[in-house]
Amino acid sequence: MRFTAPLFVTAALLFFVSCAATESTTDPDETETAETEHVERVAPDWFDSGVNSVMDNAEFHGFSHAIGTDRAEASGLSRQMALTNLRFEIDRYAERVRSHLEGEAGSDPYATSRFIISLRNAIQDMDLSGLDDQTEFHDDGAVDSFTRVMISLDEAADKLAAKLDDRRFIDAFKNLAVE
Repeated sequence: MRFTAPLFVTAALLFFVSCAATESTTDPDETETAETEHVERVAPDWFDSGVNSVMDNAEFHGFSHAIGTDRAEASGLSRQMALTNLRFEIDRYAERVRSHLEGEAGSDPYATSRFIISLRNAIQDMDLSGLDDQTEFHDDGAVDSFTRVMISLDEAADKLAAKLDDRRFIDAFKNLAVE
């Protein structure tokens, strides 16, 4: 009698395990490799799947790729992500400028959490909706949309100045060659 309960539990477990559906597994690396190869095969020359955003001497660039059922869906998703990546690049550069100013003698305001939060909020509040983009499509059942959004350093500084009242920072943002 005392072996009946453990025997019943063991039998029940074996029954449930034997009834479990078997499913073939897909190696995530194989799936990722196939997706990367597809993107590299159909992407325009200016698109690099390893680069989401970049800044050169005169412009910030945000890149994105999205897949949708039609051009409107794919381009909407791609543009939205490209703008997010562009904003990230502006923020990254602004942080380098802030760190540079913080390192200068007598630049205590740039080290405060108040300024840092104000700067981050100003960048998030910048209106980037009217920026031109370059979008290219590839359609083979699903629609691939590749988008690049650009803004000049001066235009980004002007948009930031509309949200952040700090002339010294804006001047440094425009003129500082920060690597």
